Amino acid sequence: MIDFSDLAYLDSSGLGAVVGLKVSSMSKGECTLELVNLSPRVRELLKLANLTQFFSIKPYPGSGSAFAYHAEVHGDTDREQTSEKK
Repeated sequence: MIDFSDLAYLDSSGLGAVVGLKVSSMSKGECTLELVNLSPRVRELLKLANLTQFFSIKPYPGSGSAFAYHAEVHGDTDREQTSEKK
């Protein structure tokens, strides 16, 4: 999961890096890649680049962290507790 909550702008290098991560995760079959809390500007960039179907894009509700959201959705309570201790 990549939390984009603090990202206002994504250039071609950043977009290439995110696409590279997705391709790598798909080829190894080890994990899924979720993009969380995209700004309207970044969401529009993905739409213009025709990449919205390529990624799993999820908003997370409230002011909680992306880790807490992931734990809630995937039932991974250990990860939530670990992230809160940091």
